[in-house]
Parts: sequence; C-alpha cells; structure tokens
Amino acid sequence: MKKTGREVFHDEIFLKIDRSIKIKSIVEEGFNEQGLEFIIFSTCDYKWLRVNNTIEDIRGEFWGVIEITGTNIKVLKPSGEAELNRNEKVLIPPVFFKSGTPMNLNEENKLKERADVLFQTPIVWLLETIKGRDLEANLPYDTEFDFTYYCLEYSKFNDWLNERRHFEGVKPMTQLSNEIKRVIDLKRGMIRIGDIPFRELNRFGREQESGFTDYILGENLSGTENRATVQFKHDMCNC
Repeated sequence: MKKTGREVFHDEIFLKIDRSIKIKSIVEEGFNEQGLEFIIFSTCDYKWLRVNNTIEDIRGEFWGVIEITGTNIKVLKPSGEAELNRNEKVLIPPVFFKSGTPMNLNEENKLKERADVLFQTPIVWLLETIKGRDLEANLPYDTEFDFTYYCLEYSKFNDWLNERRHFEGVKPMTQLSNEIKRVIDLKRGMIRIGDIPFRELNRFGREQESGFTDYILGENLSGTENRATVQFKHDMCNC
C-alpha cells in the first residue's frame, strides 16, 4: 500500500533523525566556584544542543549543559559515579513532530493547553497540504513529493535581543535542518531533487507596522523554514 506524503516524511525522514553525538576528547575536568564537578568535552558536531539542555550518557545519567564554546561542551556531573569517555556517544534532547496548517495546529495546541499538556520543542513542523505527483512506471521512483517544513525552538523571553534569539533558536535549528538533509541524502529508496532552500526565522511570526509580532503557532519561536522535493520508491507487495 502506498504511503501518503505525510507518512513518507514522518516515517522515512523524521523518525530517522539521529540525536546522538560522539565525544571526540575530554578537554578538562574540575570544580566550579560553587564546588560542583564539571567536564568539558569536544565533539565534531553538537547538532541542535543548546545551553540548559541535558545530555544522556550510555548509562542513563543526565548531564546539564552549562556552556557551549565552539565545539567544546561544558556539562555538570550528575553524580560521583558518572563518567564520560572519549569516543563514547551521548544522546541530546529528542525532536517532536507536528503537522497541519497554522490554524488547525493552533486549535490542537489550545486543546492541549486546557488539558495541561506543554507545547514541547524543538519541533519539526510539516506544513500541510502536501503536493505529490505519481511518476511513470518505468522510472526508479514512483512518487514525487514537495515538502515545506519548519525546525523551531523556543525563544523563551520576549525581551531577548535578536543576537540571543539567533544563537538560542536559529543556530541550533539550522543544524537540525542539516541533519534532516543528511537523512534524505542517505535514505535508500529516496532521492532529493535540487537544492533545499531555507530561510532563517529569528522571530517566527508576522510583524505589523506597529512592530507587534503575531506568532504563527501562538508561541514565541525561532528557527528555519525549509523546502524539499524528493522522489520516493514505495515497497510493492507481490500478492
């Protein structure tokens, strides 16, 4: 049975996002002014990790991220037994999936607010509707889809200046966009057609002449808008 465009994006792209990062080396260990033990490690790519997130090590311990400098990550040690080692992989926070139009997604979020459920970020939001085309039978791929999707993170405070919004929201979401591009390019049975144009969105909303921003999803978010055209080969059943 052929998958819909939403199913292709969710199952074949979103669920394949890798949230692990590899520790390249241990740079420093010590105690801060409050007497708390910290470790600084380097990594080649910290993806969408940001200050105040946590990382999870292979033993299930959570380390608080207190500083990111270049590719060096400074974390607080959770217990005396916890340790991090060179070449070890750790997990960064998961990404949440949403789909729909701005109007229906806001309606869903209002229902969740009434049910006391938090709006969790970062998110990959797939904008619906999705354009799709059936391809000729003799081609290696049978369907082509045009996707518009957003990678979004909280800009938690209204008084944040643009520079902080960029560092806290746009930069990590640009790295999440890169991870999605990597998934598409490595996915068997899928090929990217053309580039993936993107826009950086320091303030994800509509600014009026008065300067007021109407937040599109009813939240204070920053990130990127991305567009991708992919051709996909469905697995055919021989009955």
